[in-house]
Amino acid sequence: MTMTSIALDTPSPAAVWTGRVLSALVVLFVAFDGTIKLIPLDVYPRAPLRRALFPLRWASAP
Repeated sequence: MTMTSIALDTPSPAAVWTGRVLSALVVLFVAFDGTIKLIPLDVYPRAPLRRALFPLRWASAP
């Protein structure tokens, strides 16, 4: 039994940069999403939200 080597093609520089850009976009989106969930933004009135969630029996944040 002999060992054979498999030739692996290296990706083109364009493919490498495309992967980097897409990965950076995902990381930025996740960081932004986590940040806005930690900051208490009062951009909408809470009364309509509570009225909408009450029939579903979901607890809304005070």
